[in-house]
Amino acid sequence: MRPYLTIGRPRHEFGTQCATVEAYRGLMIQQLLDGRAAFPDRNWGTPHAGDHAHLSGPLISHGVWKVKCPCGDEYPIYDPEWEAACCFSCGAMYQDVAPPARWRDIERVLLCRRHMHQRNYAPPETYETLCAENLAHADGIF
Repeated sequence: MRPYLTIGRPRHEFGTQCATVEAYRGLMIQQLLDGRAAFPDRNWGTPHAGDHAHLSGPLISHGVWKVKCPCGDEYPIYDPEWEAACCFSCGAMYQDVAPPARWRDIERVLLCRRHMHQRNYAPPETYETLCAENLAHADGIF
């Protein structure tokens, strides 16, 4: 379980088994293989390099970093330090996905919000617009 005082990333959502980007990719591949073994009649993705051309920029939804995979089935969990995300539905592995400008500041502003359902960020929002929202709702800035 992810600590309440962080914006979620793969290591928060999946625990110590995702301490590195390599481990995150390995977990995704293992889950695809396990899924094929358990349910061979379903359409399981194949690990592949994700196509950045159709990937939406990183966002935060309910306190978790994500990207929208073009496969439409998944919002893979993203890590702004690793600049990576893995789609457990289609098998896309995204690397070198740049985080938004001032992403650390964006995290700090969102962590001031009391409830997880209020911890959201999506481009084209900026650090400044998030600060203004916090002030309007008396959540403070830092």
